[in-house]
This record gives sequence, C-alpha cells and structure tokens, in this order.
Amino acid sequence: MKIYYFYDALCGWCYAFSPVIKEVYEENMERIDFEIISGGMIRGERVGPMSNMAEYILGAIPRVEELSGIQFGKPHIEVLKEGTTLHSSIEPSIALSVCKMFAPEKAIPFASAMQKAHFFDGKDYNDNAMYIEIAASLGIDTERFSGLLLTEEARYAAHQDFRLAEDFGISGFPACVAEKSGKYYLISRGFMKKEDFYSALAKVESIAV
Repeated sequence: MKIYYFYDALCGWCYAFSPVIKEVYEENMERIDFEIISGGMIRGERVGPMSNMAEYILGAIPRVEELSGIQFGKPHIEVLKEGTTLHSSIEPSIALSVCKMFAPEKAIPFASAMQKAHFFDGKDYNDNAMYIEIAASLGIDTERFSGLLLTEEARYAAHQDFRLAEDFGISGFPACVAEKSGKYYLISRGFMKKEDFYSALAKVESIAV
C-alpha cells in the first residue's frame, strides 16, 4: 500500500494536520510507502503580499486552533498583521522537492518542520537559510541541499508535484489518498484526528484484493 499526502506549506489546516500525519508516518513507515505532494495553493496570479490574505487567515486561526489543538505563534501573527512578506507556495515546494531528491524518508518531517517554522516561529518561506537550517537538523547534507535549491531541476520537480495533485483531482488541502493493488481510495480530506485517520485507513486495508 502507498499513501499520497497532498498538502501545501501555506495551508493552515495542513499545519494543524502535520503532527497527525507525522505520527502516522513514523508509526507505519516500515510497512507503508508514503509520498508527500506539494499542491501549489498560492502561485501565479495568487502570489502577493500577505496582506492580501491576512484578514481571512487571522479570522480562521481561532477555529483551526480550537478544532485541532495546534497553536499559531505570536511571531506569525505579527508577520501577518505587518503584511508585506511575499505569500507564495513556490519556494517551500521547491525546498521540499530538494529534500525528496536526497532523503525522501525525511520529506514528511521536513514539511512539518517548515510549517512549524512558519506558522509558529514566524519564519519567512522566502529565506533559503531557513530550509538549510531545517535540513541540517534532520541530518541532510546541507552542501548538496543548498546547491540544488536555486536550480531549474528543483523548480521543475515542484511543478511536477502541482501537476500530480491536479491529476488526482485534489482541490483542497490536506488530503490523503491510499493506493492499493492499483486502485485509489480517498482516506481524508481536511483536518482529521489520528484515531479517525486510522479508522479510515483500516477500512481500505480490509478491502479484499
């Protein structure tokens, strides 16, 4: 079985779901193949200063925190209110693609660390130094990692992720799709608690081949 985890680095609900999918991954990585796919939620004409989305995001945060138990940090709130930071999914998607090239087994922890850095610590996704720091914390060769961050190869890989999400018909994040014996099953759409995720996964696992 394989699980495709479709997410976007700028998705608050993905940030809320990141501890869940990280735990599920760590508990099942020996028996299930996982692949994380960047959805490219904010790209093209949607790219702009955070002020474009700040009011909506600030309004949504209390509900995300209440339902998931995740906390958004004060530094992130301050960055949102200041509003000038560029809001784009491209840069974190490229960084994740580079991680997938070198250490695919660390891609889900890498994405989780990126989102914590952004949504809790207020770090800027446009700062490549942040990605290198995360790579180092996960034991990834930072010289090789940093050497690929600005390449067309990495940018192309990120856009291939966007295309894959579109091919799967994924229009909202987070979402998880299980592949079993050549068939695909939607396990989750939106935030889901771990016990509910496992319940949905068990239903797929019980399907006779």
